[in-house]
Amino acid sequence: MRLQTVHDLVYPHAVSGEINALGVIYSNTPASQKDQFVQHQKVVLLNQADRAEIQRCSSQKIPVILQTHSLQSSFDVFKMNGVKMVLVILKGAIPIIDYGWMSKAFEERKSVIFSLPELQKAFTQKDSGGLQEYRKLAQLLQKSKIPLGIASLAQNENERLSEEDAQSWAGYLGVDKLSVQWYL
Repeated sequence: MRLQTVHDLVYPHAVSGEINALGVIYSNTPASQKDQFVQHQKVVLLNQADRAEIQRCSSQKIPVILQTHSLQSSFDVFKMNGVKMVLVILKGAIPIIDYGWMSKAFEERKSVIFSLPELQKAFTQKDSGGLQEYRKLAQLLQKSKIPLGIASLAQNENERLSEEDAQSWAGYLGVDKLSVQWYL
């Protein structure tokens, strides 16, 4: 298995001739088959666990990003082979992943991504508690050697995450770098 780095995860409308490594997000497997992106990794983003869709993605070797809503749903990810990344959107101090999860994620080769819009919302609303949780979690992920990324989830070209933005957020979160990674 090789580790692949993707600079940003965007929806198909936001790609427009980009030659840097980009992951293109789809809501399901049939939607991913409509477009032909040779140099961009296709991924399916699911807001809730859908075992049938995860199985379809797995059979077509399309990585799945699953948004988790609780600590239990984060642990359930380990029972689903096609899920390569976990989308973490912090809601206050409710734990979404913990240290025990991280050690298992390292074994299972799972990655974590933060949503750029959610980070920006916490920043503009001056949500110091939420930002502190993001920082703490980012640093724990780095110490646990869990690949951590940030994704713009852009719907259009102007919303994409630049390399400079990724470096700035990495510095803000207190980690060496942010790049979405997964094992293929």
